[in-house]
Amino acid sequence: MSQQHFRIGAPIAGVVRNALLALAQPGFANVHADTLTFAYRVTRDFGFHTSQLECLVHPRVTGRGFDAYPVTLGVVRHRAEGQLLSITLSTADGVKRSDAILERSAFKPDYSRVLYRFPLQLRRLPLHVLSPERTAA
Repeated sequence: MSQQHFRIGAPIAGVVRNALLALAQPGFANVHADTLTFAYRVTRDFGFHTSQLECLVHPRVTGRGFDAYPVTLGVVRHRAEGQLLSITLSTADGVKRSDAILERSAFKPDYSRVLYRFPLQLRRLPLHVLSPERTAA
């Protein structure tokens, strides 16, 4: 029997999501800004910080077919897998959200600037893919 896998993260909605969308115009047609993933495809015994943390949002970066806000969660700037922590703002048609990853070697975020801060609590989430919202073409 295979073991069930999860992602560790936090959904983003309401006032916080609206504030993130107001910081910068999404650069691509598929708008996300609705989740932060700390770890992907982990088992139930994966340990993570379960109390509320402060999330600091830094200036947007743009990659091939996506843009994202690098974030600092507490004092952590990297996902469990090593990539930079981020909230995907938007993706181009044909670009999967899973491809909108900030590799440490490719991006140099400006961590000295904090655009927004909000409380966030990590939890176990299903692995399913979230559907983006479409912007007007």
